[in-house]
Amino acid sequence: MDWKKLISQSVGSEHLGSLSSFVQDRADSGSAPIDDFYNDVRSILVLSTPSMAGSDWQGSMQAVAIISITENYFRSVLGKMITICPLSKKKAADNPINFGSVLWHPSGSMERGAFEHISFSESKKIIEVTKKYIDVDINAGDLRPILIEFNKVCELRHGIVHSARILAGKNALILDLPSSIKDQFITIGYGQLQNIASICTTLVVSYNQKLFEVMAQRWATSWRSSSWSTEIENVNFKKIWAVFYSKVDEANGAIPQTGTWIKCRNLIKTEYNLW
Repeated sequence: MDWKKLISQSVGSEHLGSLSSFVQDRADSGSAPIDDFYNDVRSILVLSTPSMAGSDWQGSMQAVAIISITENYFRSVLGKMITICPLSKKKAADNPINFGSVLWHPSGSMERGAFEHISFSESKKIIEVTKKYIDVDINAGDLRPILIEFNKVCELRHGIVHSARILAGKNALILDLPSSIKDQFITIGYGQLQNIASICTTLVVSYNQKLFEVMAQRWATSWRSSSWSTEIENVNFKKIWAVFYSKVDEANGAIPQTGTWIKCRNLIKTEYNLW
């Protein structure tokens, strides 16, 4: 008898096989980043039910998925800002990009490579990158409260991803939870998952609104030059509109005031005396 074989099953060597079977091509949706976020979150939430128990893994895995979708929103919208905003291009030019991203990404989506080495699963990084690449300060004003709430969500995520749902001491201290002689398990049932989705959605919508306002202001001021024509003006504004306007919210009747890109453009021109 071999004593080394007395504690668990025996296993052989394993291989993943063809890695191409783990990925598949997906065409660009053509939607605004906020609508991609909405659609992806909805695809996760439909898998949950009110009877879902927080003691199992389902809610935790879905919470991680929603946070991942939130991170993807930031990569997508920031990449598009680098593409359409001259000031953001200048800021981005001062920052490094991974050479692997240059080699891998086709030229039409290379801007995403600027953020591949960055995790957006903490509010501090969202604030830092927005300032560093887009020159927008979001660490104040209306966004600050929801950034604080999102950070709490990310602390929970850390325990799910790295500790099999056991809350680490560092995360517990940040969350201001009392200590215990027993392990504290993160339990995400139906209600908790809905709450997490609401926080992520509020952050995305608020951030989307903030960047739209900044880009509209730049369009009305610093983007302009003596060579600007009505055609150039319209082309550039439609780029902004395409990045930020939510067709999902439009379809749901969730936008407080209705109007086309032309109406919005005209209101901005009036505010900045551009007639």
